[in-house]
Amino acid sequence: MRSVRLARACAAHLRPLSAPVALASRSLVTPAAAAPVAETRGRGGLGALGLLRVAGFSTSSKEELRAVISSGKACIVDLRGDSERATQPVVVGAVHCEWVMENSSMRLDGLPEDKAIPIVLHCLGGVRATKAKAYLEKQGYTTVLNGGGPKTPELFEEYSGC
Repeated sequence: MRSVRLARACAAHLRPLSAPVALASRSLVTPAAAAPVAETRGRGGLGALGLLRVAGFSTSSKEELRAVISSGKACIVDLRGDSERATQPVVVGAVHCEWVMENSSMRLDGLPEDKAIPIVLHCLGGVRATKAKAYLEKQGYTTVLNGGGPKTPELFEEYSGC
């Protein structure tokens, strides 16, 4: 029962504004999410809850992010709105291209003209970055990674300096 409450709470938090998440199915949340709430509290981030994969939502691995960042060529893109950026950590030098949920798009100015340059997207936890990744890939960008965000500290620290 605790795992169902946790799944509902997390799914409600991660639900995209444009599409409700059906909570009747346990298949939306990976088995790792079945850990009791008390055991996950204090470790921080969605990764601690085992929720890096929810209803088709997945982040890149630490190893993938580390490889792209160490190349020195990656472009970090912050998809969060101004109000979120005002109250949460901001990556110095990141391009700010807010993801617009209403029309599932973002502006492309500020992104590299060379579509082969690696792009690391981040939002708060990775849901908007998943959508933006698909959008940029349709625009022809070839190396786009989902870096999660401050709610996935094990990933965020790879590219944020935090």
